Amino acid sequence: MKSEHQTEICQIRQLLLKEKNLVITNRNLKGPLTQSYIFVEEDNNTFIKYALKIQNIAVEGSGEIDQLKLLKCKNGVQFIKDCCHQSIGEVVDEFVIEKYHFTQFQDIFCSLNDWVRQNQGRKISDYKFVSFAGKILDGLEFIHEKQCFLKDISLDTLLINKDDEVKICSVCQDSSDLISLQNQSQNFIQSLPYKPPEYIEKIYNKESYNYTKQGDIWSYGACLSFLGGGQIKQVQKNKNESQFMITYCHNISKKSNEFHPKSYYKHRIRINKYTRRR
Repeated sequence: MKSEHQTEICQIRQLLLKEKNLVITNRNLKGPLTQSYIFVEEDNNTFIKYALKIQNIAVEGSGEIDQLKLLKCKNGVQFIKDCCHQSIGEVVDEFVIEKYHFTQFQDIFCSLNDWVRQNQGRKISDYKFVSFAGKILDGLEFIHEKQCFLKDISLDTLLINKDDEVKICSVCQDSSDLISLQNQSQNFIQSLPYKPPEYIEKIYNKESYNYTKQGDIWSYGACLSFLGGGQIKQVQKNKNESQFMITYCHNISKKSNEFHPKSYYKHRIRINKYTRRR
């Protein structure tokens, strides 16, 4: 018997093939489809590839379209279209099929996390690491200038195009979020290592959290750490104080490891010496 998740995947596969002639190429789709990207190609044409961001826009408990959710999706798509920035993905289409809103991005092959897995066991060159880091930061600064946020930046939400360039394909214009560990998906739990300490603290207190530019930069730093094969470890100094330390990143050179923390100092986020007092 198929699970609810498997049934949803089958349904979306059929809808995309029938309505848009698109074939899903993801080998393994875990977690809610509305919290990840689907990679597709045109049927009978494996040279043209896209990424689809899917959002369920139905009224909760009903099959009817929630017009406010739809408007929010359309506004988000229009913002990305208006960006015209080299670090931000190119939207080629948006459409609604049944209860789903789809945003289609041009020439996207995989996520940055997929890229890391494909290159597992090989060191990332200084050029490639700095290129990824610079492109993400350029896009992040541009988005912040527009008073928007990334909110869910991670290796899974940063995408790679046909030219092996990293692209940002998800922007949030709303800084607030009501968060709780209860009833959260596996995707959400896996994204926690990318979240700033103040976000984690709010989760356990079941409080709302306003996203900030500093929080985005923290998540950006976490992406660089995980991209390089490192980790961010919390060290408890005493019951009232803890520090967050970047471990050595084994997939990049010593030179790139030295560059890595300096990028935080430049943006006034001392991620490897961040101190939180309760």
